[in-house]
Amino acid sequence: IVALGARSQLTPVISAKAVELAVLARVPKGTEPLNREALRAGMRVARQLKRTRMKKEVPFEIPKEDLLDAY
Repeated sequence: IVALGARSQLTPVISAKAVELAVLARVPKGTEPLNREALRAGMRVARQLKRTRMKKEVPFEIPKEDLLDAY
């Protein structure tokens, strides 16, 4: 769930809200708060990573080959 949160920020194809709703609809009852926090932790770390990379002036890019392989 943490990795999914990070991935959603590094390749923002789907909104963070949509990812959160999809995850919460599929996790076992009673684990929603824990999974929400795990998802948000991954998103938070990914945003920090993006900010750090921007400060170093190294653009974060996804090779076009990787984008095509995702489909």
